[in-house]
Amino acid sequence: MRHSFRSDFSARLYKFCQFTLTICTEASRRETGGQMGQADFLDEPPHSEHLTEYDRAHFATYLRLLDAEAEAAHWAEAVRIIFGLDPDVQPDRALHVHQTHLARAHWMSENGYRDLLRSAYH
Repeated sequence: MRHSFRSDFSARLYKFCQFTLTICTEASRRETGGQMGQADFLDEPPHSEHLTEYDRAHFATYLRLLDAEAEAAHWAEAVRIIFGLDPDVQPDRALHVHQTHLARAHWMSENGYRDLLRSAYH
C-alpha cells in the first residue's frame, strides 16, 4: 500500500484535531458545569478566505460534521444531532445549514487549518 505525504499529513492533522476537540470539550464542560448546550449558529457560515471567529467558535461542529460524513450518516440525522434542527419541520433550512457548514468544514480541513496553526504560534 502506497502512502503519500498528503494522506499521512491528513491522518496526523485529524488526530491533532480530535485531541484539540477533546480539550475544548472538557474546558467547555468545566465552564458550564457539565451542561453542553447547542451553540448559536448561523444558517450559513461567513464566507472568507481566512479563518473567522465563527470558524473558531464552531470548530467542534465542523469536526462532528466530518465525522458524521466519514461514518456515512444521513444528513438529516447529522443535522438533528449536531444542530438540534428537525429536518421534518424545516427541511430546506436544515439541508442548507448542513450543506453550508459541511462545505466550510471541508474548507477548514483543506485550507483553514493553516490559519489555526499560525495563530497557535503567536
